[in-house]
Amino acid sequence: MEPPAVVPSTPASVAGPYEYARQPDLPNPRTPEANVKKALITAVLSLGLFSSCLGPNKYWNKLHDWNMAANENRWVNEGIFVVFTIIPVYSITYLADIVVFNSIEWWSGKDKKM
Repeated sequence: MEPPAVVPSTPASVAGPYEYARQPDLPNPRTPEANVKKALITAVLSLGLFSSCLGPNKYWNKLHDWNMAANENRWVNEGIFVVFTIIPVYSITYLADIVVFNSIEWWSGKDKKM
C-alpha cells in the first residue's frame, strides 16, 4: 500500500485553484449623497405614520357590517370573510378607504355621506 500523497504548501501570494476573480468596484453605499437619499426616503415614508389622518374608514366598515349581517349563520359569515380575504376584497377596500376616500375627505374638509 502506498502512503498518501503529500501536497506541498504554497505561499498565500500564489494564486491557487480556489481563488476567486476580483469583483468590479461597486459604488460605496456610505457616500454623503447616499446618506441624504436614505434620510429623504425615510422621512417621506414616515409621514404616513405621523400624520394622524386615519379617518372613519366608512367604506371598510360598511363592508364589514354587511358581512356580519349577510346571514344569521355565523359559519356562512366566516366563509364570506375567508373568501373576501383570499380574494383581497377587504385589503383593497381598506387601502382605497385610507388612501383615496379618507384623503379626499381630509383635504376637501367635507364629510362624504354614504
